[in-house]
Amino acid sequence: MGHVTLLVLDTITGRSQKLAGAVGATMQFESLSITAKGCYARPPSMRADSAAWLEITDAHPDQKAFSGWLLAEEPAVASYDSSSYNVRLVACTR
Repeated sequence: MGHVTLLVLDTITGRSQKLAGAVGATMQFESLSITAKGCYARPPSMRADSAAWLEITDAHPDQKAFSGWLLAEEPAVASYDSSSYNVRLVACTR
């Protein structure tokens, strides 16, 4: 199945929290609902890296939903940044 670890930052208050959950489970952070739909981790013979397909919704009505891949070792390539939150993938294990 898989397991993801995320680091979520409230950019307004500066509060951050690590979230961990199984693929398919929904995790909560303040007004965010985050569901990992998929997980990929490179094999041990390659340089460590992982990716997770996340679906993120914000209960605030003016925020857009996100659906896409986040990369652990390349957060600048694919990340979730809104006016209030930043979500970063720390790891994905299978």
